[in-house]
Amino acid sequence: MQTSTWTLERLGILEKQWLEGISTRDIADGLGVTRNAVIGKANREVFPVHAAARPHIPIAEWEHRLAVITDMRSAKKTAKEIAAVLGLSPRNVYNIIALRQLPKKFGTGYCGGKSCSN
Repeated sequence: MQTSTWTLERLGILEKQWLEGISTRDIADGLGVTRNAVIGKANREVFPVHAAARPHIPIAEWEHRLAVITDMRSAKKTAKEIAAVLGLSPRNVYNIIALRQLPKKFGTGYCGGKSCSN
């Protein structure tokens, strides 16, 4: 039987260091795994965008954007409407959804009157 590389303790270390903005290389070295393993696991665990990759967006702002997007998605708002509220482009809204693996159905709006669902 093969044991998992990602124990609860190691996941806790990964999450803590990820949110602190420690580089993926340094996290990987500390855990004894590859950089790709760290990035892959962080993506599968749906962590926010790595702080080192986006230092100009504080984690609190990221979480606020996710909450607004989730709430507005529940209210059947379009990507264009969500983007206007957040001061982002509709493409930024789509990117946030893709990074967090939220459902992508927006109805009509930014997609030139066609359905934006994928």
